[in-house]
Amino acid sequence: MMKLKSMSLSALVVVHSARAFPLAIPSQHQGLRARRCRHTAAAPPVDHWETDGKKHGRRTRMEAGAAPDSPPSALGRGREVFSLAPMMEYTDRHMRYLLRLLTTRTVLWTEMVPSSTIIHNPDDLGRFLDYNEEVEHPVVLQIGGSDTTDVREACRLARPYKYDAINLNCGCPSEKVAGKGAFGAALMRSPSLVKDLCLAMKDGAGEDTPITVKCRIGVDNDDSYEQLAAFVEEVSRGAGVPHFIVHARKAILGGLSPAQNRNIPPLKYDFVYRLVKDFPDVDFTLNGGVNTYEEAVSCLEQGAHGVMVGRSWSSNPWYWSQADSMLFGAKDPGLTRREVLERYAEYGERQEKACGEKWLACRRRLAKPIWHMFHGEKGGKKFRVALEGMLREDKSFGEIVQKSLLAMPQDQVDWLPGENWRARQAEEGAGQGESLAQDPGCVSSLPSPSSRGVPDGRFRDGRLLYIDK
Repeated sequence: MMKLKSMSLSALVVVHSARAFPLAIPSQHQGLRARRCRHTAAAPPVDHWETDGKKHGRRTRMEAGAAPDSPPSALGRGREVFSLAPMMEYTDRHMRYLLRLLTTRTVLWTEMVPSSTIIHNPDDLGRFLDYNEEVEHPVVLQIGGSDTTDVREACRLARPYKYDAINLNCGCPSEKVAGKGAFGAALMRSPSLVKDLCLAMKDGAGEDTPITVKCRIGVDNDDSYEQLAAFVEEVSRGAGVPHFIVHARKAILGGLSPAQNRNIPPLKYDFVYRLVKDFPDVDFTLNGGVNTYEEAVSCLEQGAHGVMVGRSWSSNPWYWSQADSMLFGAKDPGLTRREVLERYAEYGERQEKACGEKWLACRRRLAKPIWHMFHGEKGGKKFRVALEGMLREDKSFGEIVQKSLLAMPQDQVDWLPGENWRARQAEEGAGQGESLAQDPGCVSSLPSPSSRGVPDGRFRDGRLLYIDK
């Protein structure tokens, strides 16, 4: 056991495996074990960031009203504590703009873009690669493909867009992708090809853009840990891939739909934790089955370098409005939903004007990310019905959003992040904290250290006394 004097949590540094990792544990997590968490305590200086000892001078802070402590636009070891999973038909630039109003630290991802789509549309690249550069960083482009020439050219064409990383999809189980397309999860059967694809991507993207891989833990009956480790070994050593995002389920091709592949194969987090131990020079982000802050912190405690969340973001975005404080120990944007939706509506009106005659299709895409902003709350369904009912009307997008908000209790619209949980707790009375803690719809639902029965006196009056090691 390593004894420490009483000290502030935000300044704590834990020495583990001969390295020192800055650790930032918000007060909500003081009852959780600090051992093995790997968080970043502060952003690098404004004028540069460092990766592998090199200084780079590309965009380092988000602009256009970003908070002073907003993150740099480069990704590196220990920076990707929490990220948004790439989801087809969801994680477009509209959703990413909305989420950036809720969190400045979370790493955002695009939908997967096939390499063939990029190289066959050289005169219309903006349609597939444009993003809100002034606010979205850090943001990752995910591409799919199985031809080295195609992925090299796709990365070359994407280079001017200055994504913070480019990722190769080796996890999608869709028949169109892994079946007829012969990429996605099907690539896990060919680690040597994945190695060559990553080398080609590095050549096309340039040395300043990291190339990463998102994969499953296996495919069909090729699902042993030894096969997964062999895949990581060849790709990381052979192509210098520094970061794997691992969906901790295997993919079943030809028998399950993509939706079933997200739920039926069992989660095996222990595979990811073993990779962390067996490949100490590689970063591993765990994906799959994480729906609450407590679950995310548990994964970080057990060794994962980062956690990725997907469907929970789209079904309940407001829940994650405390991600910066809960998972990074940083300041949240702290906007009410009225403020978030007003800013998003202003953005939406600009997008509609740019769409011209296609404004209705654009409006539907703009409405989709805010559909569940009042998930599980009184009036939430009325908000959705009002929003949908006015999409075709001759009103501005801002006016539609404002009128939809009238369906909600107005004090609810002005709640700050976390206040909806406190209101529900007050309504349901004392003794309900444990049930609320299990409800993903409740923001700030982690119980206090005292209610968790923290053993061994590790914390006293909110102060750290020592860390088990």
